[in-house]
Amino acid sequence: MTYTTNITSLTPQEKLALIQKLKQEKKKSEITSLNKQTIQYEHRSLLNLIATGQLQKVNAATLAYLPLQNESISEKIKAIFKQLPILFNIFEFSFGSTAIIVLPIDENDLFNHKSLLKAQLEKGLHLANFIGAKSISLAGLIPSVTQYGSDIISLIPKKSTMEITTGHATTTATVIITLKELLKNQNKTIQNEVIGFVGIGSIGQSSLKLMLKTLPHPKELILCDIPAVKVLFDTLKTEIRQLGFKNKIKFIESSNQAPKEFYQASIIIGATNQANILDINQLKPGTILIDDSIPHCFDANKAYKRMESQKDIICIEAGMINSPEPIKENRYLPNEIKPFLSYLPKIILNRLDCEMTSCVLAGLLTSTHTNIKASTGIPKHEIAKTHYNTLINMNFHAPKLRINGQNIPSDIKL
Repeated sequence: MTYTTNITSLTPQEKLALIQKLKQEKKKSEITSLNKQTIQYEHRSLLNLIATGQLQKVNAATLAYLPLQNESISEKIKAIFKQLPILFNIFEFSFGSTAIIVLPIDENDLFNHKSLLKAQLEKGLHLANFIGAKSISLAGLIPSVTQYGSDIISLIPKKSTMEITTGHATTTATVIITLKELLKNQNKTIQNEVIGFVGIGSIGQSSLKLMLKTLPHPKELILCDIPAVKVLFDTLKTEIRQLGFKNKIKFIESSNQAPKEFYQASIIIGATNQANILDINQLKPGTILIDDSIPHCFDANKAYKRMESQKDIICIEAGMINSPEPIKENRYLPNEIKPFLSYLPKIILNRLDCEMTSCVLAGLLTSTHTNIKASTGIPKHEIAKTHYNTLINMNFHAPKLRINGQNIPSDIKL
């Protein structure tokens, strides 16, 4: 883009604004150029391209679904899929390749149509086996509705050596890597912070334990979940003490909304499936919120507006990680799916050239690294730490801070 103006006639403020605009345009141009180099859009079936030898088989695959509750839209997409799993993406790293297989099921099917879910998971596994995948990771809420992956093991094709991994250990590692780098960039000391966890299921528990295993300890922990989880609190509290945490631990019950006392937390890790359980307006200034919830546990639009106007909080999505190298991608994009792109995951469609979701990376790490084993159930902190150390040693690092695929304001200093 070309700008023509008389620099000498500009005020200092106008000069600064012009410089910022030029920097943004340059960065946008560089990203567009990189994406053109790293993403190959393909209207032909990726499965056919593998079957005919035009694309190589993969090391791993991730089973995903349509992240929709709108049945009229999802039914149209399912019809395009012909009610079959679709090989949608292939990502190539220097150490191997992995694929995303999208099942023709939506969020309603996950919870309300168990037989359909089972049938489509089985078809997805057969497709993954055909394209060479040795390790299968699970996206989104699939682990939650399959007993953290254990229900899927029996669906693996006979004579196949494929393994199932939830991906939660890799996700846990990326959450803590992001937390560590964000604390450093904001000049915050974790020992001075009250850390709250919204949801203490698989991701919540393992993130908590890995944090205590790898970082200095905060001055207080606040754990928030539904009343039914309270029976697990004593066991979890014992495990936390065994990891050397000596400070105050508090369990708070929630229903549809987190109670007022939870907002004492200055750093919050979200790992729940309860939407909008947190009220953005109640976050105290200086709060950092890292969310791996599906859907988000807060109103992302309200969060962005507060970050933009008041610049007194940071709310970001977790689960992404930055590769030390650009990631080449073959992306299936037939004409008939283009009208529905806005309904597909922005975290994948809007990814930058070095970004990858942790659940997708998990299968590839499992299939290519002998020290990383397939893991179902809630990952033990030793397993999560292996993933953490592996990512650090491979020079993976935290991605750009974003929410719903949109960069948060870069000038926030808490």
